[in-house]
Amino acid sequence: MALYYSSLVAAILLGIAGQIALKSAANVSATIITQFLNPLTMIGLAVYVFAALCYILALKKIPVSIAFPSVAASYAIHHIHSLNDLAENRVASIEMRLR
Repeated sequence: MALYYSSLVAAILLGIAGQIALKSAANVSATIITQFLNPLTMIGLAVYVFAALCYILALKKIPVSIAFPSVAASYAIHHIHSLNDLAENRVASIEMRLR
């Protein structure tokens, strides 16, 4: 059973990593074409596929009533991470206004 819970945790963490990679690619891409050709986008999508495979493995033994809320926790973790980015962007914005 530990394998399935480990797989669930891996799915959550890989999902977060995939989101961060996709966001990082979006930040540096000028057009949608350059974003899809960006290596970070390709890595982010590959990480998402691997996260989905881990989630499928976890669902073999873990009830959806437990697995689904656990995956929802990834949104809270990602939100906390994005607050750090937002704070950095605010500081940069304030610094630019002061110049």
